[in-house]
Amino acid sequence: MFARWQYLMKKLPPLPEEGDSTSNRLPQNLDSLLYNEAKQISSSYQVAKQCLMTAFEKAHLGKWVKKPIEQDQFQCEITDADPSILFA
Repeated sequence: MFARWQYLMKKLPPLPEEGDSTSNRLPQNLDSLLYNEAKQISSSYQVAKQCLMTAFEKAHLGKWVKKPIEQDQFQCEITDADPSILFA
């Protein structure tokens, strides 16, 4: 899925969001971007995650369990893949 996101970000400019400068924060070489960095610069992902965590707490479903940061510190090894394979 991370490879798909990288492919789409290379082909399509990010949609502007109100009060967001994500497009200015994207590195030139997305292939060197770590997964956790991609999640951090995606404001829509962060907003959705916060809404989910808030809903869990309001419904008394407990707190979001955070995994070790090291688990998301990886680069995608699939680069320049054929889209017919990525989106099969």
